[in-house]
Amino acid sequence: MARKRTLLKRTRRILKYYLEGVTSSRKLSEFVGLSHTKIQGFIRVFSDSPYTFEELLQLDDEALAAVVYPQRTCRECGKIGANVGSSTT
Repeated sequence: MARKRTLLKRTRRILKYYLEGVTSSRKLSEFVGLSHTKIQGFIRVFSDSPYTFEELLQLDDEALAAVVYPQRTCRECGKIGANVGSSTT
């Protein structure tokens, strides 16, 4: 079963609280209503992105979603979400 996407509103709240100094994933999970492991995953994605936390907060919804939920593409066929490991002959 595919995991559900978190609303961008919650993602922005994580960024906002983190910038305000709330860096504990457990405390953030209380404020936002997500598990602390999910919060840790978001913080990891934010940290690995080429943007600062302030820049991420300023991005529009489409750009922020592209950072948080990157699309996998098949290099050979150019399709988004294609099965990279499958071969069709």
